[in-house]
This record gives sequence, structure tokens and C-alpha cells, in this order.
Amino acid sequence: MIGGESAFGVGGWGGSVLEDVLPVRFEGERQREQPTLALVLVIDKSGSMSSEDRLDLVKEAARSTASTLDPGDEIGVIAFDSRPVTLVRLQPAANRIRIAGDIRRLSAGGGTNALPALREAYMQLAGSKALVKHVILLSDGQSPEAGVSALITDMRDADITVSAVGVGAGAGKDFLARVAERGRGRYYFSQDGTDVPRIFSRETREVTRNAVVERDLFARVAKSAQVLRGIDFDRAPGLGGVIPLKTKPLAELLLRTHVGDPLLVRGRRGLGRTAAFASDAKPRWAHRWIGWDGFPKFWSQVARDLMRQGAASLGGASLRITPGADEGSFRAVVDVDASTGFVSDLRGELQVIDPSLPAGAEGHTTTLAAQLTAPGRYEATVLGVRAGQRLIKAQMFDDGQTPPRLVAEATGQASVPYPSELAPDQLGADPAWLATLAPEGSHSGPIDAVVTTPGAPQGTRQRAVWPEVLWALALPLLILDLLLRRVAFGRARRGEIG
Repeated sequence: MIGGESAFGVGGWGGSVLEDVLPVRFEGERQREQPTLALVLVIDKSGSMSSEDRLDLVKEAARSTASTLDPGDEIGVIAFDSRPVTLVRLQPAANRIRIAGDIRRLSAGGGTNALPALREAYMQLAGSKALVKHVILLSDGQSPEAGVSALITDMRDADITVSAVGVGAGAGKDFLARVAERGRGRYYFSQDGTDVPRIFSRETREVTRNAVVERDLFARVAKSAQVLRGIDFDRAPGLGGVIPLKTKPLAELLLRTHVGDPLLVRGRRGLGRTAAFASDAKPRWAHRWIGWDGFPKFWSQVARDLMRQGAASLGGASLRITPGADEGSFRAVVDVDASTGFVSDLRGELQVIDPSLPAGAEGHTTTLAAQLTAPGRYEATVLGVRAGQRLIKAQMFDDGQTPPRLVAEATGQASVPYPSELAPDQLGADPAWLATLAPEGSHSGPIDAVVTTPGAPQGTRQRAVWPEVLWALALPLLILDLLLRRVAFGRARRGEIG
């Protein structure tokens, strides 16, 4: 929801389903430097008000209203018959004893003419610096309407609202209803005046929580988020006003004013998102923002951020997997696309899943971090894939949100084929080769008998023959050597001659 005079509590949405869905409450924090509310009670004291103790009930309601206001708020009480009488001039509600005493002076008598009293209320409120200026008109008779419509228009232009309460059957209901409608207030009717204190209390609570802050306010980033990326709020012009809001516990305050008021609040509702902008997007408060170069970008990014989440929120992601330089390594490259440029502030994770292992087993899933290597590009290296397949899932998270949001994902696979001799088509039986086996070398029957029956040796086998060759050559040489050493052929020894 975007703020404005018809939004949030000011527009009467307080307590509705809309307040339950949005990430803010419609009652804002009190402003310390100026009154929140300036309230003037304009009370009919004509002679008819003396019947059925109506005037006593009204005086009690006025005293109760003054006591419920914060000390810094302002209250005034104007009684009227044919002319106005100021019982309590607009002053801080902290003067409770004096205000209660002045209200007791109220007495009935005279005719009914609301115009002079409303004009006096207008003059007093025009000089107030309160955030909310409101009038409650109470009457039980018929008042002339001449001039009232023009006065209500002037009061509305000065941001003074008017509500009306009719008491008894003789009250000018149509007149009071028109006053409330033109004064951007509410109309109430009490048959006998007994519920006037409750009406005053309810109306006071309503206008107090619907305070509007109208002054120069400047946007400041309270929390970095994707929705604010690329917008320089330090150079943004001021806004002319906001509606005070209160951030809900689980909501995210993304923008605030320079004095700390919530400006842009984001939250979740079911599977979707909601957001509240405390100012408006019209010339009343945002007349300088409309001419700011960041205005269209801000609202386009807010609109995309609130769309259904998933890969489409950024335009999607693509994953490319290529073999690396080392054996068993692969290079994973994730490119994140967006219509407004590169997305370079995400956190990337790669899950490497081995389908050959049961889920939950050690090594089934390995998580790797993807590093930013270029605008919108994230990379990681997968190691240890020496055989088989790996499923690779890339997930991109926006850590600027709590909890981190998955904004894009992609999947791919890395595959290393098995050696050809282990291929499944090589492991089957070859009927042609089996048919060539000798009948006597094969057996058929039960498996136990087949595996325990000795087979007939067939074919040839190889063995090393070099030992026999070596002995065949070496043995004759050894015998010859012995003969040469031990046998003499035709020579006599020298000692035997002569």
C-alpha cells in the first residue's frame, strides 16, 4: 500500500483485513517535538439539551476526553446556542484540573446556530502546530446551513477534519451527516445521549492514531536489499509528509526518514510479499520525488520485488559445466540474468550429488561456494569426479533479506564414462563363442552339479622353456671343462724323464 490521505488509518482502513495483511500497524509512534492532536469540542447548549440529562452526559464525555489525551496534546471546548462561548481555549491537555472546572460551567439555554462556533474552532486550530487537527460537533437540534459548507471547505484545505454527533430524534441528522462527509470525518447518532461518552472516546482514539506528519522528510536506507540496489538515496529530494506507521515484529524496515519514522516496510504473507510506503507517490507529498531520476527505478524495482518469487524474479540462471585441466575436475559457471543489468550481490552455492550413493550417506552431497568472477557470473571448481555421474545444482541467495531468499537456481551434470572393457555391452554372454566349446568340456544341469564337476583339460597352455635351454647349453660345457682339467693327452711329466 502507498500512503496518502486515503490510505492506512487515515483512510479508515484501521482494523480491517488490509491492516492484518500488511507488514505495518496503522497507529504511528508519537512525535515528541510537537503535539500529535489538537481537538476542539463544539457542543450545542441550546435549551433542548437540558432534557433527559443530556448536557450532564455531554459534560462528562468532554471531561473524560480531556483526561484521555496525552499531556502534550491540545484541547478546546466551545459551547454554542445562537452564538459561541469559549469554555476552554485551545491549550495543552496537561491542564486537566482547570479544563475540568471550565467544562462544569456549561449550562443550557438559547437557540441553535453552529456556524459561528465552527468558525471560532477553525480560527483556534489554524494557529496550532499539531499534526492532527480535529473538530467534534455535537448537536440535538436543527441548525441553519447557510455558510457552513464554505467554512467546511476552508477547514478541509487547512487539514482540519470534522466529525459530527447527533443526539435525540430532533437532531438535524442530514445536516450533521453532510458536515461529517465534507469534513472528512465520521457521523454518529445517539438516541438519548447515554452513549455520547463512548462516542467521544472512540472518536478521540481514531483521530489520534491517524496522525499525519507533513514536513520535509528525507529517505535513508535502514537495511540493504536487492530492491534498493543502484539507487542513491543520499541524493534523493525530500518528501512532503508521511503517515506514521509501526513496523510489525517480523517485518523488514528497508527505508526510514531522517528522523527515524518508517518509510518503506516489507513483509511476507503466505507465499507472497507485501509492502507499505508511508508517503505518497503523487504531487501532494512526492512532488519533488516525481522529478527525481531515481523515482521510476525505485517503483519498478519495488513492483518486481513483490512479484511471485522464483527464478523469474531475476530472469533466471544458467549453469554450464566443462572439464577442467586436472583429471577429475570440472568448471561450473553460473550466469544470473536480470532485465535491469547484472546481478552481482548474491551468494552462490553448488550442491554436488553422487547418485550412486544412498541419500544421507557420507559423500552423497557436497556443498561448494560459487565465487563472483565477473558481473553476474559466479564460478566454482568441482574436484574428484573420476568415474560415474554427478548431479550439480546451483542455488543463488539474496542475503540482504531475513531469512536469505532463494532468487534463482539451475541444474546440470558432470559425467565421466567407464572404461570400454567395463561397458555393459561387453559383459553379456556370446552365444557364438559358447557354441564352439567342445561338448565334452561343457556340462549342463543344476548349478551345484555344474560347478562341482571337474572339466576335461582342453587347449594349450604356455610355460617358460628358458631353464631347459640353459641347462642344455651349460651342462656340456661343464663336463668338457672337467675333462680338460683332469685328463692328460700325450705329455709326460718332467720328473719322470731321465
